[in-house]
Amino acid sequence: MALRPVSDPSLIARLNGSGSPQPIQIAPGDPKLPGQMQGQALDNRLKERELNKPQILDNGQMFDPHRGRAVPIPGYVPKGPPKPTVTPDQMKAVRVDALNKIITARRLANQSRDGWFATGFLAPTAAKIGGTPARSAQAMADTLKSGGALSEILKMTAATGKNPFTPMSNSDVDLISRNLANLDIGQSDADFQRQVGTYEGAYRRAWKGAKGNDRALLDALNKLGLATPQERQMLQGGGQPAPAKGKPQQPRVIDFNDLPE
Repeated sequence: MALRPVSDPSLIARLNGSGSPQPIQIAPGDPKLPGQMQGQALDNRLKERELNKPQILDNGQMFDPHRGRAVPIPGYVPKGPPKPTVTPDQMKAVRVDALNKIITARRLANQSRDGWFATGFLAPTAAKIGGTPARSAQAMADTLKSGGALSEILKMTAATGKNPFTPMSNSDVDLISRNLANLDIGQSDADFQRQVGTYEGAYRRAWKGAKGNDRALLDALNKLGLATPQERQMLQGGGQPAPAKGKPQQPRVIDFNDLPE
């Protein structure tokens, strides 16, 4: 059988390897590829920056990767635990407690100053006899040292290290929550009255810290005949000291609801 010659020009060109071969396209181009490469480069730069950024530690310092060690944070001010929250009912209970302790302290100081053998060397012996000033002084001293609403709240919040009744000081908190003052009626009159004064001062600051009104406190002391001449003068608006109202009453518990606002 005779072979027929190839006469197709395009086929001859392909067989001879001439012509422009057409590229074979496996898949269409991905238009997202350039953007993906740029995004990856940006991501790499961000990661590198994050690794080189100082790391904040919990102790007021930061780890500086360039120095390879921890360094203090400039201007760092440590944040303490939040102030304990005191409810309105607790605030009222503290005011009542503080008021009664102030009244007790004022009566006790007066008893030590005016009562025969109420405090001093012979007071412990006299306290064993009912009806004596020393017996009364001992009872009031026990009341002043006893815990109340304020001391209980201070104990509950001791773990936070925060005092919710500013302007009370840390020493005031220790005094009230742990009964640190010496109220031994056998000590000298002057020393005993000074110790009682520390209690009164602490409870007066507690009264103020519990939103107690200074005028209401002075008015209560004056009504009970326990206000000093200076306090009575303050109640009179700076005029001459007003006389005490009658004979001092017997100790009693004051209800805060009875006080003027």
